[in-house]
Order: sequence, then structure tokens, then C-alpha cells
Amino acid sequence: MVEARVNYLKKETQNYTSRCASEAKKLVEDVEIETHNVDVVEREVADVLETSKSKLQEAIKQRDEEIQICAWELYALVDSVSKYKEYMASKISEMEEQPLRNCWSCIRFLQILLATAVWYYFRSKPLTQFSKR
Repeated sequence: MVEARVNYLKKETQNYTSRCASEAKKLVEDVEIETHNVDVVEREVADVLETSKSKLQEAIKQRDEEIQICAWELYALVDSVSKYKEYMASKISEMEEQPLRNCWSCIRFLQILLATAVWYYFRSKPLTQFSKR
């Protein structure tokens, strides 16, 4: 009876050891599968990261080019406005000076007209007429 009991316990121990070994083997296989899956996901993530970095660099380059273009356009606009401001200031100054020039021209014309009128007036009169006084 003791021998049967020892044989029974041996068999139970072997069965238990076999089950544990089988479960351990299954766990090792599961870990290997999960490790493989993690490796696949890591490679995919690395590819996505690399692609994203590349796209980001391209977007930054394109943005910088657009900023450069906008900066040149802004510079050209500011330069154009500055030149137009100078032109308008010159025109306004010219317009402010024009009436003064016109006034001086009128005065000069009147001086010449007066001098001519006086000359004709005195030319038509004999000089003796003026000396009697």
C-alpha cells in the first residue's frame, strides 16, 4: 500500500511537473510571440517617426521659404510706400511753392508793364513840358 501510494505520488508529481513544463513552454512561446509583436510595432513606430521627421523638415523648409518670400514682398512694399511718400512730399512742396512763383511772376509782369507804360507815357510827351515845372 505504501508502494502504491509512492507510485501514485510519483505519477502525480510527474503529471504536475509535466503540466508545469507545458505551461512554462506555453508562457515562453507567448513571450516570444509578444516580443516579436513588440519588435514589429517598434519598427513600424520607427518608420512612422522617420517619415514624420522628414515631413516636418520639409514643412519647416517650405515655411522658411514662404517667410523669406513674404519678407521680400513686405520690404518691396515698404520701399514702394517710402518712395511714393517722398514723391508726394515733393509734389506737395511744389504745389505750395507754385502760388508763390505765380505771385512773383505777376509782380514782375506788372513791374515790366508799369515800366513800359511809364516809358511810353514819357516818350510821347516832349521833354520841355516836364522842365517848366
